[in-house]
Amino acid sequence: KFIEIDQTPFIPQDGTFSFLWHSGLDQSGWLYVPDNCAKGAACRLHIVLHGCKHGQSYLPLKPPPGGGLYNGTTFVKNAGYDRVAANNNIVVLFPQAVSIPAVNPNGCWDWWGYTDQHYADRQGVQIRALRGMVDRLSSGRH
Repeated sequence: KFIEIDQTPFIPQDGTFSFLWHSGLDQSGWLYVPDNCAKGAACRLHIVLHGCKHGQSYLPLKPPPGGGLYNGTTFVKNAGYDRVAANNNIVVLFPQAVSIPAVNPNGCWDWWGYTDQHYADRQGVQIRALRGMVDRLSSGRH
């Protein structure tokens, strides 16, 4: 099943990143948990970083399938990861990046430094947030 998760606990609450947009992270993300995993089976974890213009809060030029203004769960629920995960006992984390006007209008993950100079190392805000999500899931909590 798909579970919406709160990403805000993984974003630093002080300094530059206290304003959500500075981190490039959306307020929520998604988790797919196969039935066997939900029942306690040992499962692996896979992280799926959506592409530019594929985040849930991205506002496309034409309405996405199913209507609405934003992409919503179009990518999360239709990319096919859930089918593979269900057959292989894999929990799938779909964290979400968000568009930032004039800085990251396409809602991309930070691969060029729009958050800060640490965008690609362990000190980077998005890397730290992803690590926090993995640590939380590894502890058995959602």
